[in-house]
Amino acid sequence: MNLYREHVPARAHRHPALLLRCTLELIVKDHRALIAACVAATWRSGSTYLAIKFALVSFPPFFGMGTRFIIAGGLLLAYTCARGRPLPTTVQWRNAAIIGTCCWPAAWRHRAR
Repeated sequence: MNLYREHVPARAHRHPALLLRCTLELIVKDHRALIAACVAATWRSGSTYLAIKFALVSFPPFFGMGTRFIIAGGLLLAYTCARGRPLPTTVQWRNAAIIGTCCWPAAWRHRAR
């Protein structure tokens, strides 16, 4: 956001053509970040569908989904700790456990037979 404020003058918000030109210059100036973001999004989407394809052959759908959520949650928790943010409170953990417990019977009901 700071790069945007530095590059786009305040008067540009009153003139749509100037705002568009400044924004396009900013995108072109930082094109490597845009390309990296597109590649990362494509890789993430492709790998997700590939993993689902192989997981459905080996595991019931809800087991695969639960495993995926546990891994993602663990990675997000590690990222939060690495950034020095506070861990979830006891109330937040309790609420998450209640929601997970309520979802468990639905997953058990729809398990592969």
